[in-house]
Amino acid sequence: METKHITTIKIIIILIPAIITLFLINMNFLFDQEFNYHYNVGNKDSEFLNPSERISQIKFEGETNYKELMGALVYFPINIPPNAEKIKVEIKFKDNFPEGGRLFLGAKSGEGWDYTADKIFEKNSQDQNKWIVKEINYDLKLQNLDLDTRDNFFVIRTPHLGQEEYKNYTIPIDYINITIYKPGLLWNK
Repeated sequence: METKHITTIKIIIILIPAIITLFLINMNFLFDQEFNYHYNVGNKDSEFLNPSERISQIKFEGETNYKELMGALVYFPINIPPNAEKIKVEIKFKDNFPEGGRLFLGAKSGEGWDYTADKIFEKNSQDQNKWIVKEINYDLKLQNLDLDTRDNFFVIRTPHLGQEEYKNYTIPIDYINITIYKPGLLWNK
């Protein structure tokens, strides 16, 4: 006949893997998940934007550290979990645009260098030299995005930076926040 201690230990040994399994199922399948990534572009260890030759060294303005876009196309990767449905990208940049200058954010939408082009900013003279926060939302089910691509999934496009007359312009970037929403099987938002 077993003692109470041995029976209790057996129950605990059985319950521990069962609880862990239930926890993992719960976290990965049943409930909604939100993944938040904050990229401080001006951080000395930040190699988030590429190619590096289109990004300046770290610059400082008061308490803000940032890097500057020096080329018309700059890319950044994100890790999209399976079954994700929505992505929100928020970007803080400084208006250092010429009149009519625009900023586009695009997501990979096909083979090669095929990206969407969503305008998030157009020069307005009243914004000169101000820090601006803009965001854009992507619905991965409705938009035809290439989810198999992890590298260079997003592009920041500033067409004027590719033109000779604007070669001395740069666009300061402070941070990029990315929020990815993945629904669960139960209790969807």
